[in-house]
Amino acid sequence: DENGPRGAIRHKGDFIAQCNYAYDKIKRALAANKSSLKDAVKMTVYVTDMRYRLDWAKCSQEAFAGERVPAQTLVGISSLAFPEMMVEIDVTAVAHE
Repeated sequence: DENGPRGAIRHKGDFIAQCNYAYDKIKRALAANKSSLKDAVKMTVYVTDMRYRLDWAKCSQEAFAGERVPAQTLVGISSLAFPEMMVEIDVTAVAHE
């Protein structure tokens, strides 16, 4: 298991690294289903500190690398599933058969 034991959060305290890792996981999940970020139609991004909104914007722009960015919502929340998590990204994409 790439994540290690449940609750073992990667890149503690590093928002950009957590954001990049989240997009990497999303890209791999989409690829496993014959899709990519270009097939994304909606994103909801949860951050534990809105001061990271510009870092998220940069991370997202790099992840999409010139592709069309889907409708998106950025939500500031008090915490995620584990205290060390700083960002969570939920993507809905079109599947191709």
